Amino acid sequence: MNCPLKLSFCIQLLVISFFGVLLSCETKQVQETETDPAKIRITKHNVKQVLKQYGEEHKDSIISIETPYGIIKAALYTKTPLHRASFIRLINKGYFDSADFYRIVPAMVIQGGHLDKRRMGLENYEIPHEIDPRWFHKRGALAMAHRDESEGSSPYDFYIVQGSVFREDSVRSINKDTGYPLLLKQLKTYTTIGGVPHLDYHYTVFGEVIEGLNLVDSIAAEPLEENTEHPKNRIPIKITIP
Repeated sequence: MNCPLKLSFCIQLLVISFFGVLLSCETKQVQETETDPAKIRITKHNVKQVLKQYGEEHKDSIISIETPYGIIKAALYTKTPLHRASFIRLINKGYFDSADFYRIVPAMVIQGGHLDKRRMGLENYEIPHEIDPRWFHKRGALAMAHRDESEGSSPYDFYIVQGSVFREDSVRSINKDTGYPLLLKQLKTYTTIGGVPHLDYHYTVFGEVIEGLNLVDSIAAEPLEENTEHPKNRIPIKITIP
């Protein structure tokens, strides 16, 4: 009479043990997923922590931008670690596999990303600004865009400076309004190579073009839709890590 009861009790113990092990495995898997910066969903609350960890695990700093005109190569600054990490993370996630240069302001910038982001399932976060006087809007600078009311950079929209050459008095006048000291390097660059000085200290410059700067000029010369900054013809791009 006792045997069936013992057997039943043993079976119950086995079932409990099995589900305990299963639950432990599932919990471990969830924990691993939640601590992987490549998989965790970034929010305004964890953006610094996730990007810092991702940047430490992914040291890439050279990118290739494939365009209809050829390949533009850029170097990302290690001194803007959050912007570098966010950009590399999105490249690895495939966000820039089918992007566009969708905005052109001749003699200023060409802007890339996705014009319509509603279908992309994007994470809702901004990158805290990493503005540094050493990185300014010279010709070929790579920077992140943001909305006027934003407190950080948009991770999804970047631009490359085409720029133009400025007179010294113009550069000094523009810089005076920023409240920051004008560096000799800035003054020399804007009066010889060119750039867009009035964007300084408003947007984070996080890299620069190292090959294919002439392609930026070609893209900036594309015809625009009437009374807009949008090119008539699509300019598809794909960004990869070479």
